[in-house]
Amino acid sequence: MKFNLNPASCAVLLAVCVSAHSHNVYAKSNAQTGASASDSLEVITVTANRYQSSLSDSLSNQTVITSNDIAALNASSLGEVLTTVAGFDLSQTGGRGQNASLFLRGNNASHTLFLLNGVKLTSATLGLAEFQKLSVANIEQIEIIKGPRAAVWGSEAIAGVVNIVTKSNPGTTSLSAKVGSFNTKQLTFSSTVEHGDGQSTILFDHEQSDGFDVLGESAGLSESDEDGYRYNTLSINGEQNISSSLQASWMVNLDRGQNDYDSLFGGADQAKHKNQQLALGLDYSLKDNDLKLDVNRLVDDASTYYVEPSSNQVQMTSQIKTQRDTLSISNLYSANSALSVFAGVDLGKEKVEGQQSFSQDERQTTAAFIQTSYDLTQWQLEGALRYDDIEDIDSELTYNLAIGYQAAQTGLTLNVGTGFKAPTFNDLYWPAGPYSKGNPDLVSERSRNIELTAFYQLSNAKVQLSLYQNKVDDLIEWQPDADFVYQPQNVNSATIKGLEIDANVSYSDVRHSLNLTLLDPVNDQTGETLTLRAKTRVNYVGSMNLTDAISTTLRASYVSSREQKSWDGSTTRLDSYIQTDINAHYQFDSSINFGLGIKDVFDQQEPSAIGYEVAGRRAYVSANITF
Repeated sequence: MKFNLNPASCAVLLAVCVSAHSHNVYAKSNAQTGASASDSLEVITVTANRYQSSLSDSLSNQTVITSNDIAALNASSLGEVLTTVAGFDLSQTGGRGQNASLFLRGNNASHTLFLLNGVKLTSATLGLAEFQKLSVANIEQIEIIKGPRAAVWGSEAIAGVVNIVTKSNPGTTSLSAKVGSFNTKQLTFSSTVEHGDGQSTILFDHEQSDGFDVLGESAGLSESDEDGYRYNTLSINGEQNISSSLQASWMVNLDRGQNDYDSLFGGADQAKHKNQQLALGLDYSLKDNDLKLDVNRLVDDASTYYVEPSSNQVQMTSQIKTQRDTLSISNLYSANSALSVFAGVDLGKEKVEGQQSFSQDERQTTAAFIQTSYDLTQWQLEGALRYDDIEDIDSELTYNLAIGYQAAQTGLTLNVGTGFKAPTFNDLYWPAGPYSKGNPDLVSERSRNIELTAFYQLSNAKVQLSLYQNKVDDLIEWQPDADFVYQPQNVNSATIKGLEIDANVSYSDVRHSLNLTLLDPVNDQTGETLTLRAKTRVNYVGSMNLTDAISTTLRASYVSSREQKSWDGSTTRLDSYIQTDINAHYQFDSSINFGLGIKDVFDQQEPSAIGYEVAGRRAYVSANITF
């Protein structure tokens, strides 16, 4: 793929295209919605700007996936859902619950910021979010922003942001059950309790599976065991109108579980986690101002164990607990229908404890940000600026600038922005040992991104094209010295170029969604393709209502070959494949429905990591009753 992007060439292209499309005002939309989301309903999101706004009012590249979309896919994991979206690629060492890397637009897995109702899920030690352990049964909506959003959210938002909004079902009680391959069982209960002028939704989800042997017969290293999991989730979300201008909201999300896993290198083979996300918010509205105070806490408590095969004795091999507390104060000022200004501060503290003795186990972060949006009928302007100060590391100034133009059925948007990712506690302060040690002299990874997006829309169809380039410098890589002791260094840079095409068409009871991703992710030092990235990916999701009670959804994905580099420098090619899933739903009556999902129908999926097996063909049956 040979194309180059720079601000000058994009500005020229934008001007040329605008001159050819001077028509009537059209509703501003730079977004794609999921396969079954209603086109007639206004979709409200918070991720793009950190305050509620219509999906059509933002110039960011957004995708929204609803709970209906997830149900139509009979999805069992978040990775399964996200990989229907252009730009996402997944590498996994086995099935559900195993280690997984999600690459958005070819960037590192740690360059995508994951949020749960706006609360950061990223571990302060690993720099990753364990998205593969989250229950999809608790998801009301997934809001995805592609492109850097560090000027809004801070560290990690280099490739984009994924905000998971949990269930809130006013006035309903539901019970769901699912059974399937590998002795998989899932039971979910949710109910809403009203209290005065407010409500709280309570959800409990239990899921367990025997799993499969993720190593199989790979290199003769199989432990010949099944790598299953048991997960429990308790979620409480609520809000209360205290007065006509003051509202309180809260969230309690508790995740507990354990999973078995295998490694080609041996060692620990079982993991347990006890995670919690807590949030409390106050929203005060007065005339043209909306003042918000948010306090939240993330606790990530993870431990690993080794189970001795002959005696079944369990020995703990590691235990690390991280805690992040954040206080945010912000205000949205709406000067008029065209101009708005959003500004605020984020104050945070991260702390680490456990078996490892870090030379520094806590740090504070301070940030101030300001955003503005100005609507000139057919033209729209957006800008954001943020300053982050991270204790004992460095400070970062990031920005986003966007200009958009929309005519009767077409629209064009130019986005430029910067991002960064701060080094983790592991990177900086990992205790010195015989094989590894941290590096307190590291600086943040930094990125510069430019994107041009165009769309054409009719009443029942939309086509969108996005062309982008992202340059990431000071990439952190753990490298060995002469004594084979690994230490992280800011040594690499990468240039990632990509093209995404999304097409959605609806006719009566039939809906088609097709997207194509072409990617050119290159290591600037070696000229090689970044490891585990597929250069081409095609996704199709089609749904049809066969009768008033029966509906079907077909999903097909093509993933091109990819390369993985081993620790010794050798490269292995992982084969391309086409995976097909068939799903069906039967609405028995207004309150009871049944579902059937057959995954990888033709048993064609190939491994996405060297030496690890895939689940293969599998089937699940579900039932749901609403009271």
